[in-house]
Amino acid sequence: MPFTLAHPAASIPFRRWGLPMSALVVGSMAPDFPYFTKWPSDQYGHSLIGVFAYCIPAGFIVLSVFHLVIKRPTLELLPDSHRNRLAPLAKTPAMSGRLALTALAALILGAATHVAWDSFTHAYGASVARLPFLQYYLFHAPILGDVHVYKVLQHGSTFVGLGLLAYGYARWYRRANPEPSAALLPIAPDVRRRWVVGAILTAVAASAVFALLRIQPAGTSGRWQALAKNLVVPSMALIALELLAFSAYWHWSVSRNPRKAI
Repeated sequence: MPFTLAHPAASIPFRRWGLPMSALVVGSMAPDFPYFTKWPSDQYGHSLIGVFAYCIPAGFIVLSVFHLVIKRPTLELLPDSHRNRLAPLAKTPAMSGRLALTALAALILGAATHVAWDSFTHAYGASVARLPFLQYYLFHAPILGDVHVYKVLQHGSTFVGLGLLAYGYARWYRRANPEPSAALLPIAPDVRRRWVVGAILTAVAASAVFALLRIQPAGTSGRWQALAKNLVVPSMALIALELLAFSAYWHWSVSRNPRKAI
């Protein structure tokens, strides 16, 4: 599948319809949530019933956690130049019926872009089944195995999606006016850098051990793909847990100082 974090590239353009970007982003990744929670089945979120029965409720939960728990603390971990530009966007609007409806529409649309994208990049995808040229065999690679057209689209579109997201953010960054935003939990830049790098390295190292312990015997079909999955998915899950832990610490620390309000 295309890398989960690349999927928002297909949903963010619909921000022009007046839909909340955070819900579009969460919705575009929601079909992959079962890979991290191990429930329900990996493909359930990619089905029509899964979009409504799983992606929407799971999306609302993640969206609530993002806005109420991790959004503001995450800003504290960013370099000042980025925080000062993003802080004005971090203000959570008051909940209303209209906001809930637009968030619902954004979650559905975001999940739909994910499912549509994946349909062109999986052996069992609906578009692959209907378009024979996507099944065309190209070559055999030592790590990737048999490479078909849909597999090239899978990995190629990942890099295109990530590239578009990086370009879009860089373009926005150059145009955005920084507004000085005092950190509620001041952290020295070098300490902040060590925290972030240390958290990432810890998650990757722990996941590497997990992946090596579960490595399949030599010659097993899909051995390297399984190794990559067992490295990437746990790494992302651990980083998310570390971010939640830091957010809890941030809220606790700020709440102890009544002179500072979130």
